[in-house]
This record gives sequence, C-alpha cells and structure tokens, in this order.
Amino acid sequence: MLKPGGQAICVEALGHNLFINYYRRKTPGLRTAWEVDHILKKPKIFGAQRYFQEVKILGLYYLSTLAAVPFRRTSAFPVILGALETIDAVLLKLPFIKWWAWQIVFVLAKPLPLRN
Repeated sequence: MLKPGGQAICVEALGHNLFINYYRRKTPGLRTAWEVDHILKKPKIFGAQRYFQEVKILGLYYLSTLAAVPFRRTSAFPVILGALETIDAVLLKLPFIKWWAWQIVFVLAKPLPLRN
C-alpha cells in the first residue's frame, strides 16, 4: 500500500538467465520453492503498468561479476571484481543481454485508482 504520491522501490532477482536459473535449481536450500517459481521476468515487471502510471527501470546488475564469487576470499578479488564490473558496464547496456542480469532495481510510481 502506498500513500498518495508514494513510490515503491523494488530490488528483485530476474529469471531470464538460463545459467542463473540452473544454479537456483541446484541450490534449493538457498531459497524457497515458491521463490524459485516466482522470480520476476520482464512481462511481469511491465505488467505492473496495469496498476501504476510509472514503471521505471533504474538498473540491471550482476552478470559477468558473478564470476568473481569464487575469488571473494582471495587478495585478487578486488582486481577481478573491478575488471568484471567494467565488462558489466558495457554488457548490461545491450538490449539483448541486459535482461540476463541477476538483479533489477525498478520503481513503481503514481498508483492507478483501484478497479472493481
């Protein structure tokens, strides 16, 4: 529920990347079955336009940077992560690739009047 003029800022996992979805299926203890079955995809996000005048994508995050995870406890991690963040800055601007990101941040604003 939002007050008049309120906004919902959403940080959600995305469900388009086949490799990430494989990882989710292979690590069931990290999330509930409901969560795996209800990870957002583009149609659901933009389907919110039925309820909000504005659906704004603020950013898509974490694609190649996920490859840094195995190195997180090493001294090389900052260098590896920095390089992969540079790659993500390019990849996540490409329309045919950006929806493969791990996470999305979006805003829902200007709620429409409720319909019966």
